[in-house]
Amino acid sequence: GVRDRLHKEGGYGFTRVTAGEIQGGCLSKGANVLVIPGGYAPNYASALGHRGSARVREFVMEGGGYVGICAGAYLGSTWGIDLLQVNVVDIDHWNRGKTDDCILTAGAGRGVL
Repeated sequence: GVRDRLHKEGGYGFTRVTAGEIQGGCLSKGANVLVIPGGYAPNYASALGHRGSARVREFVMEGGGYVGICAGAYLGSTWGIDLLQVNVVDIDHWNRGKTDDCILTAGAGRGVL
């Protein structure tokens, strides 16, 4: 998984955090990057709630990194916690982590995608 690749191949240290810990402000205590993996974005959004979402936005606005993989990217979009002004192309068919069709458009970045 992502955690193993970050650790074994990249040599990165990591700490697993819960939505409750994010709500409590753990990101402001020395975190560099928040990585949200694939899964089901509505579950992540529900667990974070308004307080946790605000904490993530604050973390990013203060220079912290955010990496969203598949559902994590949906979470970071305008659909979710609104970190990046992107539009979800086809949210009705995102298949809850069971497809390669996690597609977002990002205005000026569209050519890169």
